[in-house]
Amino acid sequence: MNEERIKIVQKILTSWNPLGDRANSIPGINNYEVEATDILFHTNRHNSVGKVTALTKDVLNQAFNLQITREEAKPYAKQIYQAIREKENQ
Repeated sequence: MNEERIKIVQKILTSWNPLGDRANSIPGINNYEVEATDILFHTNRHNSVGKVTALTKDVLNQAFNLQITREEAKPYAKQIYQAIREKENQ
């Protein structure tokens, strides 16, 4: 998997930080590296913003037992979608 893409998604997830202060108490979180990898693993250039939103929400909710809604995930998923599309076009 493309390390550069993982770093981009990590940066987006870290800036969002859906765990808030809890992020400091989770060992091995590593700036959401596993979650970024999971999102990218299930994403391709044919996905819509809606699909990336659903993936982002599901990955984070399952990983951390959160209750993130589509509306909460959408602005960040849109950034992920745009970053993926930009990298595909380079």
